[in-house]
Amino acid sequence: MMTVLSRLLIFVVMIGVSANVWAGPVEDITAGMKAHRNGDPDKAIKLYNRALKSGSLTSFNRAVALINRGSAFHSLKRFEAALEDYTYALELDPGSAVAYTNRCLAYIDTKRYKFAVRDCSQALRITPDSVSALSYRALANSTVGDYVSIVDDLTRVLNLAPQTTGARFGRGVAQLQLRRYQAAIADLTIAISRDKTNSEAFFFRGEANFSLGRFEAAIADYSRAIKLDASNMKARTNRGVAYARLKQFENAIIDQAVVIKNQPENALAYNNRAWALLMTKKYKLALVDANKAIGLRQTDPGSYDTRGHVFEALGQNNKAILDFRRALALDETLETSLKGLERLGAN
Repeated sequence: MMTVLSRLLIFVVMIGVSANVWAGPVEDITAGMKAHRNGDPDKAIKLYNRALKSGSLTSFNRAVALINRGSAFHSLKRFEAALEDYTYALELDPGSAVAYTNRCLAYIDTKRYKFAVRDCSQALRITPDSVSALSYRALANSTVGDYVSIVDDLTRVLNLAPQTTGARFGRGVAQLQLRRYQAAIADLTIAISRDKTNSEAFFFRGEANFSLGRFEAAIADYSRAIKLDASNMKARTNRGVAYARLKQFENAIIDQAVVIKNQPENALAYNNRAWALLMTKKYKLALVDANKAIGLRQTDPGSYDTRGHVFEALGQNNKAILDFRRALALDETLETSLKGLERLGAN
C-alpha cells in the first residue's frame, strides 16, 4: 500500500547569500548579510535599501545587494518581493547561479513549479555541481510527480555530499513511488540510521515493506512512526491493514477505531474495520461500518465489495450480488467481487 506524497522532501538548504562583494562603499551590504544571518531580516532589508539608494554601487554589487535583499524578503515570506529582486539581479548579472537558485525556491513557495524547475536547471548550467540547485529541482519535481528526475538529481547530490541525510530520505521516498521497494528500503534505512527521530522515514520504509508482503517488518516500522508521531493516522491505518493481512483482526480493529475517533470522516478506516469485523464474524457491526464507508465515499468499489461480503455472510445473497455488481461497475477488474458473483452463481 502506497501513499501519495504531498511533500516529498523534508530537507531545504539555506537560501544562498552571495558574499562576493567587491571593494567600495558596501559596508551596508556586509552589515545586512550579518543581520540576516543573526535572524533579523527586517534590519537587513533596511541596510540593503540604503546601499541600493546610494547610487555608488557597481552593477555587480547592485546585483549582490538585490540577491541578498531578496533572501531577506524570502525569510519574511514576502515571496513576490523576493521574486522581483532576484529577477532584477539577473538583469544586472545574468550569470548569477545564486539568483537563479533562490528564485527557484521562491517559485516553489508560490507554487509555480515549472518556473522553479526551469530556474534550477539554468543554475545547474552555470554551476553543474550545485547541491542547492539539485535539491530544489528535486523538490519542485516532487510536486509534479517526476520521480525519475528526483532520483537522478538526488543521486548527484549524494555523489557530491554523501552525508546529506535529507537527500537520502528524499531519494528513498522517490524510489518507493517508482515501486523500487528494495532500493527504497536501502535508502530509508541509511536515513534512519542517521536520524532515528524521523517518523516519516519509518513510515515510508513501512510502506515499502508492506508492498513486498513483509507485514511484520511493516508493522514494526509503522509502530515506530506512531511512537514518534502519534498524530500519524496513515501509519495507524496501514498498520491496521498489515495486522489484518496477518489475521490479527482484533489488533486491526483497535487501530482502525483510533483512526475513526480522530478522523470521523475517514471512509477507508470504516471499510478496513468493517472487513476486520467481518473476519471475526461480527456481521452486524461490520454492516454498520460498511454502510458508513459507502455513505462517506460512494465511488469506492472496495466498500461495496466489503458490504457484499457482509451480506453474503448474513445469507442476504440478493443484496450481496447487487453490491458486487456495484463494485464491478466502479472497477471491472475487482477480483474479490468477481469471485463473489461466481460463488453466488450470478456471474
